[in-house]
Amino acid sequence: MTPRNLVLLGALVIAGCSSGTGEQSAPATTTTIVSVRPDCAAIADNARGLAAELEQLAIGDTTVDDVRAAADGLARAVDDAKATVGPDARAQFEEAGQALRQVQDSLAAQPVDWSGVHAGADALVTALRGVADVCDPAPTS
Repeated sequence: MTPRNLVLLGALVIAGCSSGTGEQSAPATTTTIVSVRPDCAAIADNARGLAAELEQLAIGDTTVDDVRAAADGLARAVDDAKATVGPDARAQFEEAGQALRQVQDSLAAQPVDWSGVHAGADALVTALRGVADVCDPAPTS
């Protein structure tokens, strides 16, 4: 059994769009990062933290500033891990960074751009799947 099947480090659940009244919808998108590499574990832990903050924001139990702080932590983890991979794999981390910046920029807008948060989160989920492949590639036959 591969580490991919043994070690589940985190799931990223992203809150969806807001209604016209400014209320956030329930979290809608999920991805999983699996790895045993410490730099990848940090991404998974920070992704899980961002997911938790977004879920709390959707139900009104946290602030946008707390979500921004969680997004900043994930951005640092992605940057740190990106520095440890080769040039071919670096593109996956850059995609994750770009998607995360879209989330961060949308959270910084006044008022918060919930459709931008949702679009950035969807892109982030896709990019994190690529990061997971770099962090713990599936065995080839």
